[in-house]
Amino acid sequence: LRLDQLQVKRPRQWGACWPACELWQQLRLDEFWGPRLLPSREGTDFLDILTTLVSYRLIDPGSEWRHHRKWYHRSAMGDLLGRTGEAIELHSLYRCLDKLLEHKPGLLSFLTDRSGPQPGPETERARHAPPPTEEESRASCRSRAKAPTPTPPHRKARSRLRPWHGTSAPAVPGEDGSARQARAGSRKPSGSP
Repeated sequence: LRLDQLQVKRPRQWGACWPACELWQQLRLDEFWGPRLLPSREGTDFLDILTTLVSYRLIDPGSEWRHHRKWYHRSAMGDLLGRTGEAIELHSLYRCLDKLLEHKPGLLSFLTDRSGPQPGPETERARHAPPPTEEESRASCRSRAKAPTPTPPHRKARSRLRPWHGTSAPAVPGEDGSARQARAGSRKPSGSP
């Protein structure tokens, strides 16, 4: 191996593209989009285009033109999707985006069905309950105002300290009253004779 003759040809970004593809797989978006984004008669694979668009939005958001002219060629998305050497045509990006809108409600239900338990009837009732009346709001505020608020431990120490407001000097432990009065007499407000 001769390092002085080593050349890097067509460097691409792998570090962010691979996790984006992994996230796509973990969310099982192929299951949802596969039957909805069929290849066109010309052979345009809209599923690969969507995977690339989603990865682009996650990694380095920008315009479709920038995706088409710069980002795709500098990324490893073509290699990861098995589309080496192929460029994605700009009009194909827009055609893919046009196909997505009609499937938005289905995608949201697909993702929420897989996200775990849904809110119960109590949550639904609270979400759709009428707003409280003025009297109910005031009663709620009064009950919250009556409840004592515990003081956090880091603030208890500060609450023991009293701010000094006044013209006389604060008392120093161990001093008698005469020393305190002498110090207070030496401080005269500015502008007084």
